[in-house]
Amino acid sequence: MTVDYPQILFKNRRPERIATFEEYRRSGGYEGLEKALAAYSGVQVQEILLDSLLLGRGGAAFPTGRKIKTIPESAPRPRYVVC
Repeated sequence: MTVDYPQILFKNRRPERIATFEEYRRSGGYEGLEKALAAYSGVQVQEILLDSLLLGRGGAAFPTGRKIKTIPESAPRPRYVVC
């Protein structure tokens, strides 16, 4: 039995060019992040990411939650994590 899952990761892919951030936002990009940051504290978001077992896509499969935990609370803002 084959299950046909909806295309999520690449649903906004533009094979002929790179999509802009504005196109990404118009298609719902960052909505999940905005909801999470409005509903949870930074520490709670970190714990959710740790519990999710989400892995990076860089080839080493490094856990995203562990990567975020490497940023010290005392780090200056803005802070960036590339996952």
